[in-house]
Amino acid sequence: MAARAERLLDEAGWKILDALQANARDCTTAVALSTRFALESERVTTDVIMVPLFPYLAVRYGVGDVPTTVVNGRPAVVGPRDEDAYLRAVLDAARERATMEA
Repeated sequence: MAARAERLLDEAGWKILDALQANARDCTTAVALSTRFALESERVTTDVIMVPLFPYLAVRYGVGDVPTTVVNGRPAVVGPRDEDAYLRAVLDAARERATMEA
């Protein structure tokens, strides 16, 4: 999975923030996937926040449901996804953001 992501990423890289709640299976899956991206690509960083502990970050990033994966400051994936759908959504968001900044 991460090898595919590495090939598709542009030079700008991307930042992932996973918003979650404790003990939610769907949340741990999102964290595992984004962490794999970060471990396999130095252009990817991942942070994880617990929404109940940091509600102001949920407001800042527009998190209304968990899990939510934020890519480069904007929600990209809301709700559970399988690995391929998650990868597509994150890459689409990263590309969209790069296009907006160009």
